[in-house]
Amino acid sequence: MVVLRGHDNYVDDVAWSPDEARVATASGDWTGAVWDVATGRRIDVLKGHEGRIRAVAWSPDGRFIATGSDDRTVRVWAASTGEEAAVVGVHQDKVTSVAWSHDGTRLLTASFDGTARIWLAEPDFERLEALARGRVSRVLSEDERRHHMLPLGP
Repeated sequence: MVVLRGHDNYVDDVAWSPDEARVATASGDWTGAVWDVATGRRIDVLKGHEGRIRAVAWSPDGRFIATGSDDRTVRVWAASTGEEAAVVGVHQDKVTSVAWSHDGTRLLTASFDGTARIWLAEPDFERLEALARGRVSRVLSEDERRHHMLPLGP
């Protein structure tokens, strides 16, 4: 068993890289991290959010990592360098979940503001549409063909 140590606060979310050689984590210490699974060594620290990071997801090709935060933003990072590649719009409240489409062309986000949104990956993550109203907790990708939302409450 490998234990990943290095965050200064709790870990809120984890995600495997597509090749399963790395893991990304989202933490209450306002950072994300990328870890080597074989050694447990932290490869990169993802810094830039101004609040707790609640969600993390790898793009299907492994080139990008998306994080969602209490600062109401979604940030996209180059997985190879840990450098910020884009800030994807702003929700009106904390971002609770992020998920990539199977082909990596869209990013689906959910927020305590009661919306789930689809963002087009090129060019520059232009917002396509708001999908749901009401409390949305998680966005799920059950298979490679569809995204599912799990609306909660009224």
